[in-house]
Amino acid sequence: MTGRPRITLFDWTCSGHHARYVRRVAAALCGSAAVTVAAPDEMLEAVADLPVDCLPLGPARPALDPSRPVEPQHLELSNAELDLFERAAAATAPDHLFHLYADQIIRRLVGRRELGVPVSLLVFFVRWHYPTHYASALSPREFVRAWFQRFLIERWRRRRDAHALFLLDGRAADLLNAGRGARAYW
Repeated sequence: MTGRPRITLFDWTCSGHHARYVRRVAAALCGSAAVTVAAPDEMLEAVADLPVDCLPLGPARPALDPSRPVEPQHLELSNAELDLFERAAAATAPDHLFHLYADQIIRRLVGRRELGVPVSLLVFFVRWHYPTHYASALSPREFVRAWFQRFLIERWRRRRDAHALFLLDGRAADLLNAGRGARAYW
């Protein structure tokens, strides 16, 4: 690799603080890396004043349609998002890919082929450790979902293209780092 590493940041969701995360991560990296932001057209305004390249993804991830069954929509949207992620990787030829909101795609990501480039993920909502470490009860359904997510995270961390996992919970990162796989960071 010559020159600065090429990093592609990816996020297909515009709601909440997503634009802020994209901007902050891009700003932190653009001094030492050639950064490309792959995001919905409307989110690219958040980085317009930064020295980054932009890859417009078109409209943002659609909201779920309450008149349709949820699970088929999750499958459809996750596959569409992963297709966009793979296309962004092919279009930008990065040295590193960073998905900035992997909560909604990790279930499908672990079943996809490896991307041939180091991949980092940001996962916002992990809960499997709440009962033990925060004395916060989970319903039986939440408990099963939380542990299934942990299983998926552990499976992803063992992939050859898994580089780093970023979490918004320091305790969860510490617990994951006691095991094998890509390092987790808070």
